[in-house]
Amino acid sequence: MRTIRLLVEYDGSAFCGFQRQTNQRTVQGAIEAALTRMTGEVIAIVGAGRTDTGVHAAGQVISFVTSSAVPVERFVVGVTGLVGADLTVQRAQEVPATFHARYSAQWREYRYRLLVRPQPSALRRMSAYWPGHLRLDVPAMQEVWPFFQGRHDFSVWENQNSVSEDPVCQVHEARMVAVGDEWHLTLRADRFLYRMVRNLVGTLVMVGRGQLDVGMVRGLLSGESARDYIVAAPAHGLCFEAVGYDVPWDGAPD
Repeated sequence: MRTIRLLVEYDGSAFCGFQRQTNQRTVQGAIEAALTRMTGEVIAIVGAGRTDTGVHAAGQVISFVTSSAVPVERFVVGVTGLVGADLTVQRAQEVPATFHARYSAQWREYRYRLLVRPQPSALRRMSAYWPGHLRLDVPAMQEVWPFFQGRHDFSVWENQNSVSEDPVCQVHEARMVAVGDEWHLTLRADRFLYRMVRNLVGTLVMVGRGQLDVGMVRGLLSGESARDYIVAAPAHGLCFEAVGYDVPWDGAPD
């Protein structure tokens, strides 16, 4: 038996999320169907992260086990060709049997694209979120975003319909960088709660609109304030950028 990992990117608007669903086109379902066809085996994959409908990926990692003799490099072209242009495999590698795309991950990184200009973009309507005509208070947003770096209880920013046993996450980096007429909001953490990133971005947009102030965000972070007014930012602005492992792709430290 061999354990294989793939580096995958996809356009999230073409899929009903990552996780397999009956009668829905999903990332997991599409990749498993392609691998099953290539190997002649029923293949089950594991993903580093389960992205929602509309969320994109530039660095999703999946792993699977196979007894087939298909050369590892053929999975790059083979899966891409069978799934279609909205999902491509960038790299394939045989890894130790102990490797697990989800549980072996040391960190994950997400990036949210916020379009800040007077008018929306027709070309980026499915890849960047335009929050409207109102001018955002960017300095206030720049002050707040680094608050989320560090080890915190993020239960306030978890989806209301899901409750984690452990809501504490270690955010290694919280960056806010201007790229043309966009602000790129990046978070790198050991783990993320369900919809945590989109809820954090939604909070930041509320700060930019003057609906929340710095003190209110500190209150949310300390658990002193209720989360009833937090609205998640849309899925299409979010991209799963990268995953870190102690098993490198090229023999160099990850």
